[in-house]
Amino acid sequence: MKKNRNRDVWTTRITSAAAFVLLCLVGSLLPAKAQEDYAPQGVAKGSFRAFPMLYSGIFYDDNVFRTSSGPISDYIYNFGGALAVQSNWNNHALNFTAAADRFQFDKFTEESRTEWSVGADTRLDIRRGESFTAAASYATRYEPRNSANTPSSAASPIEYRALHAEAVLGYRPARVGFEIGANYDRYDYDNVRLIGGGLLNNQDRDMRIASVWSKAAYEFSPGYAAFARLTYNSRDFEQRLDRFGVNRDSNGYAVEAGVDMRVTALISGNFYGGWFQQNYRAPLADISGFNFGAALTWSPTQLLTVKLNAARRLVDTTVPGASASNETSVVLGADFSITRDILLFGALDYVEASFSGTNRDDETVIFAAGLRYRMNRYMSAEARYTYQTRESSELGAGFDANSFMALLNFHL
Repeated sequence: MKKNRNRDVWTTRITSAAAFVLLCLVGSLLPAKAQEDYAPQGVAKGSFRAFPMLYSGIFYDDNVFRTSSGPISDYIYNFGGALAVQSNWNNHALNFTAAADRFQFDKFTEESRTEWSVGADTRLDIRRGESFTAAASYATRYEPRNSANTPSSAASPIEYRALHAEAVLGYRPARVGFEIGANYDRYDYDNVRLIGGGLLNNQDRDMRIASVWSKAAYEFSPGYAAFARLTYNSRDFEQRLDRFGVNRDSNGYAVEAGVDMRVTALISGNFYGGWFQQNYRAPLADISGFNFGAALTWSPTQLLTVKLNAARRLVDTTVPGASASNETSVVLGADFSITRDILLFGALDYVEASFSGTNRDDETVIFAAGLRYRMNRYMSAEARYTYQTRESSELGAGFDANSFMALLNFHL
């Protein structure tokens, strides 16, 4: 039975990948032609411009709880809004964002949730070649049902709050440039009721992550710069011992080198490689290895855009005996305009997660494809299909899920 299921899963993966590649190739052959500008114009408010947006839609999900057997479906009604305020100064910049999202489940109302976020970022142009940037955000989120940290006995999704702050000082007078930066993240998790009674205490997951980094770059050709970067991080949990009596505090570093492609008509982004080391307290094992990342955008025609994102990252976990989830992710996405008002898009996402210190390994594949119809500058409609599958060495942790979504957007 499992052998047949694995064969079916890989058949689906290969078919999805082939369809996605064909989609990109067909899009690259489309002739370039002028398109009406559908970009929101916003509302002028003095030296700022505001971009409000409202949206409403409906989802159908055939495996709400992401279980390996007996999947249960439901309809989810989604509505929300967002506001972006951007300065239009000649020098310096100051921007604000706010968003709220409501997901209302039809049958399983305990899964209903409201997520919201606020943020701001600024740039100070000190003098030619020197700048200071900073950003901060605060958000209320819910952990997805497929998270390894959410037990199947949880009566509702786990709510948490995330605070993020960062600052960067840059100096680039000519071809040689330097940057120093710092990031700070804080996560605060709520307790959750369990099916059948009882309460799961999540205070041992509350944590702070602080990191500092420095970067040196040399522009060896117009728009192309080689760089080297050194990063140090410290991950501290507010509760000294977790639910299993283990201290999960850690610290580590990463040394990386790569290339920034800042100004090209065809391709832009960056890629890098290097080494990382994360040190844990016994009995948790240290994690080290090759580190890499890429964020590339390729635009072979005016109508087609292809994006590649890849990274290796460590994600803290509550899985017993695991230091962290050591994840490798690759995301390939593309969108192109069939006509000037119809946009076709697709994405293929692969994540391999190894829970260091245990025998658990997960492989997750997500395929999404959809169509966006831009009615005019103020309205657009969108339809999307998503297929998600996970294979896991942990018994009962694998699943398959299909979802369909239709959404209507209003923006200025």
